[in-house]
Amino acid sequence: MAARLTAEFLKDWKNEVNPDLQKERDTCTFNIQELTFLLDGGQEKTKRRKELENILFTKYADLFSFKKRPSQNKSEMYESSVAKSVKVFQMKREYGWTEEDFEMTTR
Repeated sequence: MAARLTAEFLKDWKNEVNPDLQKERDTCTFNIQELTFLLDGGQEKTKRRKELENILFTKYADLFSFKKRPSQNKSEMYESSVAKSVKVFQMKREYGWTEEDFEMTTR
């Protein structure tokens, strides 16, 4: 999942859509929402995925940020990755995520 976005980037990202992408969306011949439901496995799963993304993108945005990564050496990147993994497992327990929820967060 793209949980590595920073809070600042996410703010801009939610407000802006690439013009080329928007043009394609406006001229497509199928229902985008129906395709999203199909890819997610149904309307309820799409709703759940968005709830999980909201948790990751808001409450834990700094943890999953790539902001520090360019200045990290391999050892620091490894430590950061382990910390992220531990945090995701803690969130699984804290929020009572099912295995399916957990899998959604690791895509």
